[in-house]
Amino acid sequence: MTMEAIANNIGYAKYLNEGSFESQFYRSIGFPPILNEGEFVIRITLGEMSLIDGFYMKLPKDAKKMSIEKAISDYVICETEESRSQVRDALIKDPNPDLIDIYNLLLEIYRQEKIGKVSITYNINNGSPDIQITDPVTLHLQLSKDYEKSYNLLDLVLDVYDEGVFYGMSEEQKNAMLDEFRRIFVLYAMDKFNYQLNEESNSEKMILKQLLSAGIISSKSSITNKGYDLLKSIVNEAEFYIDNYDIYGDTLIKDKKVTFNTGYGDNLIVPVLINDGIDPYRALFVSALYMGNMDVFAFDLDRILTESPFKELFRLTAASPIDDIDGDVLGYIISEGKKAVDAMINKEERARESENIRHRINYF
Repeated sequence: MTMEAIANNIGYAKYLNEGSFESQFYRSIGFPPILNEGEFVIRITLGEMSLIDGFYMKLPKDAKKMSIEKAISDYVICETEESRSQVRDALIKDPNPDLIDIYNLLLEIYRQEKIGKVSITYNINNGSPDIQITDPVTLHLQLSKDYEKSYNLLDLVLDVYDEGVFYGMSEEQKNAMLDEFRRIFVLYAMDKFNYQLNEESNSEKMILKQLLSAGIISSKSSITNKGYDLLKSIVNEAEFYIDNYDIYGDTLIKDKKVTFNTGYGDNLIVPVLINDGIDPYRALFVSALYMGNMDVFAFDLDRILTESPFKELFRLTAASPIDDIDGDVLGYIISEGKKAVDAMINKEERARESENIRHRINYF
């Protein structure tokens, strides 16, 4: 929350200076959208997210008669996948290419709220903090102006509070899992960055003791053969997850047909992992490690010793829509995904074989 917001007793004070580069850029990507008579704009940003990164769309004049909750439910989040597909179809035509991504993020957040994994509080940008979602839309509509054009704007800022990405885990289970991931991460950092544990730190000393006890590192703090074998197994494990499950990260179901990699599908990696009996926490961790997404913590081990990086990494588990997917539908999605993976593998093998044939022909 900014100092200006505190001084004026408002939750958030986000604005774009008239004539600034950000203001001109925002206008160039389609904000505000072209409105018909009576329509208004809803804009949703999260926390300190900048305005130009937020979600927006136009709502019909009938939505003015609704509560904020019903307007969002009926026109933004929607109750059915068919309705959400219609929203996506409209957004994909918008000049702002990022609207689909932020829309999918909003869908995930509301799924999390539905199953009690997060809570949401609502604020009006440059207006009242912590409003009631049952308030009528008209109570919080602002009259805004953009280059001599006036329009009504419902400018919401959502604060999303994590109710536990470790949902359903006991404290002991969570701590045991995170301790194992930290040991693996330290071993990875020692191998990739020649990281040396600080024996003056009690936390790092405990990790060192555990690695020594497991025979993963030697008394001279060098990686043993057993440690390298573990690292190789982590690489193989990560490659297996990426090769076989990454495709479900963009899954679109429309007209009873499943398509992948459309650019605006749902992320179903976690439900598919769970269906296949795979621990999604471990799969996400080793995949992130393999792709270098956690390298930023290699020389800031104090952060990896907290829960914060893991909460961010495992956000997808809390957003999992598995409870909303019929078992038969999920089975069909998995079947189609496996066919697509097999087709990609066959295509790559054919490409390699063609390259080998060309090489042999050129050699002779």
